[in-house]
Amino acid sequence: MADAGDYHVDMLLDLRTLVEVQGPKEAVQRADSVPLFTGDVLLKWRQLEAFGYSIVSIPHWVWECLDSLEAQMEFLKGLGLLPTGARASPVRLPGPPPDESEE
Repeated sequence: MADAGDYHVDMLLDLRTLVEVQGPKEAVQRADSVPLFTGDVLLKWRQLEAFGYSIVSIPHWVWECLDSLEAQMEFLKGLGLLPTGARASPVRLPGPPPDESEE
């Protein structure tokens, strides 16, 4: 995503599909249950779309109900975002570098 600047995204499913889990402060709920996203969220989406990305938005209350990686993957498969044969393979990131001041 080097072409998209310094934006943080929750998931990059393939080279051009992003998943954003929308937190409670990124939208307000209207009386008709349609979320009204904040200006910074809408600007981010417009810019990412201009770079050629497709954005899938998932409300935080939906994502938080999915209590395991497998449940999250099944949800994404149900949306057609992952192939049915996809299996969970979480990425293990290295820990923080040792604090050199403690030596």
